[in-house]
Amino acid sequence: MCMRVCPLAKEVDMRTPGLDVITREQRADSFWCLLSAVERKALGRAGGERRFRRGETLIEAAAPDSWVAVVLSGRVRVLSEDGEHVVARRSAGDIIGEQAFLDNGVRSATVVAVTKVRTLVLNPEEFDRVVARQPGVLRLLGAVVSQRLRESDASVLERRSGAAEKVLRFLANAAEASLVIYVASQEKLARELDISRSSVGRVLSQLKRNGVADVGRSRISIRDPAELRRLAGS
Repeated sequence: MCMRVCPLAKEVDMRTPGLDVITREQRADSFWCLLSAVERKALGRAGGERRFRRGETLIEAAAPDSWVAVVLSGRVRVLSEDGEHVVARRSAGDIIGEQAFLDNGVRSATVVAVTKVRTLVLNPEEFDRVVARQPGVLRLLGAVVSQRLRESDASVLERRSGAAEKVLRFLANAAEASLVIYVASQEKLARELDISRSSVGRVLSQLKRNGVADVGRSRISIRDPAELRRLAGS
């Protein structure tokens, strides 16, 4: 299936003035808010606006492009290269796409819009021109990358527990209150647990095959709570 990805800034039809403003939605400690007013203005003038619908792909893993963008409004999820894990969440004020820009490599992750998203997009040449005049932008970007490397290490440690364990722990805890567990959808449960929809499906299918649970569209009935607790390690 072909996934829609963000074009380079030079392909954006409209360059919207006022892209350098700070809004209440943007976190005070975000990349955008930590820039000086002069730096934000330079980036806003150099780049172009791009909007995404909820569920739309901004960045596709393994894509060869190397543009960089600031999320001006909205929220996105960062998925591992295989799409199996949510490795990070980004919101208004955060920069995305910086790794491929810095190392000129292919994309290492997929980024998907959780809500409607508005971004400021710059291709490498545009960003380089800004950095040449405003070197503080590059220093701040380096600090962001360093922080994200620490986040990535923490994420790897968390994933060692495995997606299956997250689902099992959730079900075991919920079963303490009721052996019939209602979920809006497996996709929503996956979002809540920061794992992929396919991971949730695999665990529930295995529980059904083993007779531990009956799985319906929006209801999970626990048939063997003792075995479920054993599997969850509780």
